[in-house]
Amino acid sequence: MGASLGRLGSVSLDTTTSRAQKKGQQRENGESWRLRYSNNIYGSNSTLTVNQQYASEKYSSLSDALDTWRPDNYSSTSLNRGMRNRKTVTLSQPLGNAGALSLSATRLSYHNRSAHTNLMSGNYGINLNGIYTSLNLARNNRAQTDGSVVTDNVVSIWMSIPLE
Repeated sequence: MGASLGRLGSVSLDTTTSRAQKKGQQRENGESWRLRYSNNIYGSNSTLTVNQQYASEKYSSLSDALDTWRPDNYSSTSLNRGMRNRKTVTLSQPLGNAGALSLSATRLSYHNRSAHTNLMSGNYGINLNGIYTSLNLARNNRAQTDGSVVTDNVVSIWMSIPLE
């Protein structure tokens, strides 16, 4: 459900339930709740979005549950596995004919461990003669179960080229 707050923006609240049986375990039921706030910043055409998500200890995404049934002993590196809290702040700025810019920061905390994961990203996108191109930069500090932190730096370019 959501509500407009007029010039103050908008807010929404939603919930997701899961019922999953991972390989070798009993069926578990879990819940996830998400609160979102969004507002256009007056005079700048920027959009600020803030998300807060909480997941119960027994909540499983579909991919986390299905990965346990793979025959190749695949171990998912999903950042969401065991997630308790996800906080995300995103600032988006359209630049007219020059494209659009977006900056985002996320912090994840987990059940049964004190470590956190921090994700930061920036994106610049532009449509050039019908070909949409974006440059993406990301830095992920992922907390490991042993307490160590692994840092990933990713630079990617994405293009969408129409075939007609």
